[in-house]
Amino acid sequence: MQLLTGLTTMLSKMIENKSFIFGSIAAVVSAFFTKLTGITDLDIIHIQLMGILIGIILCDYLLGNRIAKKNKTYESGIAIDALIRDGIMIALSTVCYLVDQVLGTGALIFAIFVFALCYHNVQSIVANIYVIGWQKHFPIWLFNWVDSEIRAKFQRIETAKESGGTDLDRDSRTTSK
Repeated sequence: MQLLTGLTTMLSKMIENKSFIFGSIAAVVSAFFTKLTGITDLDIIHIQLMGILIGIILCDYLLGNRIAKKNKTYESGIAIDALIRDGIMIALSTVCYLVDQVLGTGALIFAIFVFALCYHNVQSIVANIYVIGWQKHFPIWLFNWVDSEIRAKFQRIETAKESGGTDLDRDSRTTSK
């Protein structure tokens, strides 16, 4: 039940932080680019987009775990929940691929969903980079873009420390811009 609540919260945050708008715009630009370049093999596009998504999810997961271990709030149950949630994101992307096949929409629905997930998880990666303390290696405007995410992560860390680590959740997006 907690996992379903977390997934529902994540999808709601993706709507609030405009991830789906970004995904839609990126999908249209991607479709235009593939037409412009003459790429006709949609399977290659699906594989490439899925590879990008998996890479982004992996980076977010590793950074989230690093933060939890650094702050002594790591719990294997939370890490397992994060893996399951990430697996569900990949599974939903696969469902979008199948919907594209059934409706004959090429890669449109898949691309919208995958670009939205990428946008959402990149925000988390940027905030994680700040929380870890690596911000000096990146431009400040990048962190201004996700300032509410950064505040939410610090708030979750404090809550987790106060409760002995049991409330820390890798997907700490409790506020949005």
